[in-house]
Amino acid sequence: MMAIDKEPKQGITRMDKVMLIFFDEDFKLLLQHRTDDAPAFPSYWCVFGGEVEEGETWGQALKREIKEELDYDIKDPRHVLTIECVNDAEEGTVGDRVYFVEKCLDKSGLVLGEGQGMGWFSYEEILKLKIIDHNLEAIKKVFPTLK
Repeated sequence: MMAIDKEPKQGITRMDKVMLIFFDEDFKLLLQHRTDDAPAFPSYWCVFGGEVEEGETWGQALKREIKEELDYDIKDPRHVLTIECVNDAEEGTVGDRVYFVEKCLDKSGLVLGEGQGMGWFSYEEILKLKIIDHNLEAIKKVFPTLK
């Protein structure tokens, strides 16, 4: 991960994404298993979230993405971390990866809308998964602060 200027350089596209670190009462995190044919990071595990569309706030984008991916209405997400990164899987893009956390109070209503699977994992299990680098970086920073 390299530090970059806030303003994209010529030929570079800015693409911000919002991410939800969703945890349960046992402090297990919900992750998505990306499809084998995903255009970026195929077969990797990742947190749920996606691209901020033009005109959206981070909160609006997070609400939309989580509804699309889990058919879940977020309740009270808390912004915990922003990582600026170059997205190697999408050459020529930079952007913020904006992380929120929320405790899941009802797992029964979660319906997978994207990816090939999902699962709840302990911190130790996550360290052994094939997971997107910036997601793992965020989890390592945020996990000790979960309440």
